[in-house]
Amino acid sequence: MEKYKKQVLLTLLSLQMVSTCATASGASSESFSDISNSFWGYPHIQWALDHAVIEGYPDGTFQPNSEVDQFEFIAMLIRAYHPADFAPSPESSNWATPYATYANNMNWKTVAPSSLGGHATTHMSMSRGMVAQMLANATGRNYSREDSIRYVLDTGLAEGKTELSVDGFHSGDFVTRTEAVTFIERMKVKFDHLQANPPKEEHYQPITTMLYENDTYHFSLQLPLSWSDKYDIVDQAVSYGHSINFINKATGTGILFTLAVWDKEEWNLSKEEIKGIIPISEIGEKGNQVFLFFTPTDVQYDPSDEKGMVDYLAMFQSVKMIKLTFKIINE
Repeated sequence: MEKYKKQVLLTLLSLQMVSTCATASGASSESFSDISNSFWGYPHIQWALDHAVIEGYPDGTFQPNSEVDQFEFIAMLIRAYHPADFAPSPESSNWATPYATYANNMNWKTVAPSSLGGHATTHMSMSRGMVAQMLANATGRNYSREDSIRYVLDTGLAEGKTELSVDGFHSGDFVTRTEAVTFIERMKVKFDHLQANPPKEEHYQPITTMLYENDTYHFSLQLPLSWSDKYDIVDQAVSYGHSINFINKATGTGILFTLAVWDKEEWNLSKEEIKGIIPISEIGEKGNQVFLFFTPTDVQYDPSDEKGMVDYLAMFQSVKMIKLTFKIINE
């Protein structure tokens, strides 16, 4: 039995390279008392801490699942870039005033505080739609909220919550502090500086996905447009068929997911055993072939390579939705 398990693992995972390192060099000690290095947002929070984007609370916590308010988000965004024209005001009675002033001067669509002639006397929680519009504004795009959502999906600044669409984005859901630093980290990797929002609103023409067709095995997938020129495909022959591995270019070897084409009879004989070893699912069948989908079981990036890690993680968030787009092409 053990010999068989080893054979199955070698067959299915032969291209899934051993991780260079499971955690970053400083990950053994937790940055905040309420964040463990196994938390999904740990690398993003650590990035924000390392780049002085966040400080946390006096009690040593980060409160990762708390809603982020408008002024906190603006402050994080500005701290990530350290713009030369930002002027702190140490004497101000409200810590948020210099950040709100900067956003106002940049014409970002925010709810201005009463100190700037607005009506926001208290801190307002940020919705996902508000974040999308602010990110669009900060990259020099004046779009409506709905168009801003399409834009951030297309550019890879955000991923849908349930699917890669405006509806799947769930614009009304509030953004947590962890999600906020994740949005900002993605933007910092893709854009070098903050930009002013143009005075005139424009209309955005979205193309959120691109079609991938495999003529050899006759299937198609819808991939995010943000994946364009960012992945490679390695087709490897295995004992019972082929494994088509989608590789992240930024890491060079990081497998995002594998779509395997197996002999259906062999799959039916061994599927229960295999499912007990790796998370694998059957997504279709045609004739004597079965199509299988699975993701790596180990870390596929070097945590010391910040850009590679961020790029891989941003792309990996789309994998579940890509799986749902699988279609068999009739010859």
